[in-house]
Amino acid sequence: MNKSNYSTILDFGHSKLRLGVFNKKLENIYSTSKNIIEKKNNEEYSKTIKLIIKDAEKNISDHLENVIVLYDSPQIHSVDLSIKKDFDQNVYFKDINSSLILEANQLIQNNYIKDKIIHFIINKYIIDGKEYFKPKKELKFKKIIAEIKFICLPNGKFNKIINILKENNLQVLNFYCSSYAKSFSYIDSFLENKFTTFLDIGWERSTITLFESKKLKFIKSISIGGNHISKDISHILKLD
Repeated sequence: MNKSNYSTILDFGHSKLRLGVFNKKLENIYSTSKNIIEKKNNEEYSKTIKLIIKDAEKNISDHLENVIVLYDSPQIHSVDLSIKKDFDQNVYFKDINSSLILEANQLIQNNYIKDKIIHFIINKYIIDGKEYFKPKKELKFKKIIAEIKFICLPNGKFNKIINILKENNLQVLNFYCSSYAKSFSYIDSFLENKFTTFLDIGWERSTITLFESKKLKFIKSISIGGNHISKDISHILKLD
């Protein structure tokens, strides 16, 4: 199988690692998962990744080099930024949009030096006083404001995963917040709702994402997950 014909996705969970290989039609051609016993042991994560990669390569009869990572953490947080530009003469949207986003990214990187940007979402543009969600490339104007939401992860968490994958000769093509990515994939099922909220309960964290008209308005993670709930039930009912 040609490497360009499929994508490999690793859901890097706290208690379980899940791997899926998909073809160009987004059909799952192989998937597997492994539980993590010692959840604070980086070596176990590395060994488990090595095992599931070997299993996948054996089943698809090909070598895996690149991977897309899904990851969540209680330390994931969002930053809202509004950036404004005034021009002396009319300019085209297509000519300045990329540089505007690049400047916004640089502002976040300069002021949140301990964080890694893993998503940015443009909520809206205000162009010459009018609101736009998807301006036409040929639109001309003199004033523009872009309202952007950035989803960030501490560098330490990000680098830990990158290094574990490098140990297994895997290159990370993209790195996504799993709660956001999963909720965004379901948002079209709720088009009749102006507001839609998703709650993703993980092993030791829970993440809530709130959308308004398909745009992310709020995301928040806390260090309480299914494991804590199970322990509380066990304690109250006096069950092991």
